[in-house]
Amino acid sequence: MCGNPPLDSSNIKLHRSFQISSQKTVAIHFCRRRGLHLDPKLLLNDCTIPIVRDAKYLGLILDSKLTFKPHVNYLKRKCIQSLNIIKMLSGTSYGAETSTLLKVYKALIRSKLDYGCVVYGSASKSVLKALDTVHHQGLRLSLGAFRTSPIQSIYVSLP
Repeated sequence: MCGNPPLDSSNIKLHRSFQISSQKTVAIHFCRRRGLHLDPKLLLNDCTIPIVRDAKYLGLILDSKLTFKPHVNYLKRKCIQSLNIIKMLSGTSYGAETSTLLKVYKALIRSKLDYGCVVYGSASKSVLKALDTVHHQGLRLSLGAFRTSPIQSIYVSLP
């Protein structure tokens, strides 16, 4: 006989009387199999927990096959929005200094790219390549380099 009783999810209470919200709870079946397979029916407080293909957890979008493609696409969109701020600050006649632009780049873009990179760093190189373009574009804007400048020369000119 096993010493552990079956888990009754309706009676789970967390520290200091917190309860799990059945309206906010979703489930993901992580599997790399291609064919159709039945997902289990999960209940919490007599409410069915929906099974989804991807969900956001601690700012990371986890998909059922753990390819991290939805997260990388979301991250790329957010970083491109932040690149527009650097474009406005880096005008040729009125723009900020290179050191200031690099600090803005690190604060707005690098921080987003670095958050969770330990988790989504296991994605395929083709998926992660989308983030390289954002990273390189941010460096070019911050350093005032041309759009066609080779990235090796950009790295050499970094302070």
